[in-house]
Amino acid sequence: LGFPLPTTVDKDTVRAVLEALRNAASGFTPEQMRTFPLMTEEVPKQAMKIMGSVPILLTFSSPTFAAMIACQMTQLSIQHGLCAESAVAFGNLGFAINSVLQDFNCGYAMGNLGLAIFQRFKSNTLILKTYVPIFGFLKSWKEPLQSCSEGLCYAVHEGSLAGDRGSVFLAKVVLNRHLLVNGCKLSELRMKQESLCREMMYNKQEKKFGAFFYQSLGDLYTILSLIGEPDDRVASIFISREECEKALLENYSSTKNTSVLQLFYYHRFIQSFAVRDFETALNYCEEYDKLGSGIIARITDVATVLFSGVIGFVLARKTNQDGMLDIGEHRRMQLQMWADHGSKWNAENKALLLQAEKYYTTGNLDQAKASYEASVKSAREHKFINEEALAYELYGIFRVETGHLENGKELLKKAQSLYAEWGAMKKASEVFPLM
Repeated sequence: LGFPLPTTVDKDTVRAVLEALRNAASGFTPEQMRTFPLMTEEVPKQAMKIMGSVPILLTFSSPTFAAMIACQMTQLSIQHGLCAESAVAFGNLGFAINSVLQDFNCGYAMGNLGLAIFQRFKSNTLILKTYVPIFGFLKSWKEPLQSCSEGLCYAVHEGSLAGDRGSVFLAKVVLNRHLLVNGCKLSELRMKQESLCREMMYNKQEKKFGAFFYQSLGDLYTILSLIGEPDDRVASIFISREECEKALLENYSSTKNTSVLQLFYYHRFIQSFAVRDFETALNYCEEYDKLGSGIIARITDVATVLFSGVIGFVLARKTNQDGMLDIGEHRRMQLQMWADHGSKWNAENKALLLQAEKYYTTGNLDQAKASYEASVKSAREHKFINEEALAYELYGIFRVETGHLENGKELLKKAQSLYAEWGAMKKASEVFPLM
């Protein structure tokens, strides 16, 4: 059709094209998109349909090539006018700008342009390809994580009605990871995750599974670890935890898709942190970071940044290892930057918690006490019950270790109660020995 895509794409080329397109598109507003000229030429319209039909999976399995498709589609939209697929173009352009250029404000703005275009055309066959990058990865930089989950829920419902079965699976994967970070009741999330894994089975007798199954099953086993539920029942329905991890590693070996290996380390990291095996957890986090950008670009990064920051400060106090204080401070600064320039709702309690840990580590005990209390209050107000529990746990440990035994014990009891309310019974049991 006269709009060629390169057969191979290197990161430098992607960066250069994204920078040029960021400059070209950054002046547009959602209001302009509502009245922007429409695409009338048949050839570019057909090219947009072809590129818009590329599975959303490509965004994760081949991010550099997906970025080039988003750039080509956006250029066609700017030069020839808008069509329904232009919403997909701007949404994925924003995701690429976030991931490659680390420009969260511009990525968020591109996502809002994509939503304005979607509302203009209202093509529900494209809702998942538009909403997943926007609500799954862009809006969380500025807007409450809970509202992003609501956007994903809406897209899953509408996309299911429109028959976009393949994209529905991926959207549910992203949604359930959001819900875990948001502090959704684990009993509810466990049922949602098992249901998703069942949906991905296309031959129950032979235990053959569809795309994203092993990643989703790994998510389910991580939830079981937090709950404290044995693996037996899930393993009897699907495959064992060990077989799942083996399949993930084999998938990475054959595809070299780094997001698969990164998820393997993410699961191991969360499970190790939950049982306070901090040195092992930090090793997994280091491997996770090597495969990513080391920034808060995806929902799993929220947990790795917060928890590794806690680990850095705890190990700095307990072991005096070189570099541990630097790890904690680097993570604290990342979360403070998110709170100051992104979403106070999402990041304030996390930044305050690491600030408290820093004060404790450096001997500023009065400031530490005030910051722990502020973190607890912020987590409660912003509806992160999981992080409210963590703040009480760390605050309780601080009070016990600084000689305030009875107060510390009460705080740990509160942490235990909140973990149980969240549904993390295994984690709640881990608090008891601390008391």
